[in-house]
Amino acid sequence: MLPLPKFIKPWKDAGEANALFAPCAFIDDHVFLIKTGALGVVFELGGIDPQCLTDATMDSNTKRLAAAWRVFHEDIRLYQYVVKQDSARIDQRRDYDNQPVEATVLGRREFLEQKGLYSIRLYLAVVLEPGAVGKKAASSFLNKKALRILNRELEENRERLLAQTQAFERSIGDLIGLRLLPKARVSVLASLGKS
Repeated sequence: MLPLPKFIKPWKDAGEANALFAPCAFIDDHVFLIKTGALGVVFELGGIDPQCLTDATMDSNTKRLAAAWRVFHEDIRLYQYVVKQDSARIDQRRDYDNQPVEATVLGRREFLEQKGLYSIRLYLAVVLEPGAVGKKAASSFLNKKALRILNRELEENRERLLAQTQAFERSIGDLIGLRLLPKARVSVLASLGKS
């Protein structure tokens, strides 16, 4: 018998999604700013269905993924999120030319929905945590000059983050179905788990 508390404790300790990933502002349609000065983007992953793949294909995919992770520098943090939602709906046509086919499809859908379906979505938050944001600005006594320096550092960090995430997306986007989320979807993801 497995000790259930051993598995429940890490789940409770994990906390809410917004504890680690809490955008406070968006600086464009995809890039968000965190209160600590870090910048980030979020991808939704389609995933890989390994059931029909050969060992050689799986090995090739694994090597490709490992190479893609190397795109990120050491000041990049990756946060992976798995979101499971109950009561998933099955999208399908409502009308069929053949009556027996329609009855079979609708009966199967009702059966599956009674079983209690759920959906699983995979997300990857890529966060750039620069070392000393505003260090140059702090040494400046002039407010306008300090704001210009901070703005320039923010833009440089944004460009670095986007360059690395675009290289990552080019290298394995087709393999795992990467899709960069717009700010509306990121806001919804960040609010999951809030009490």
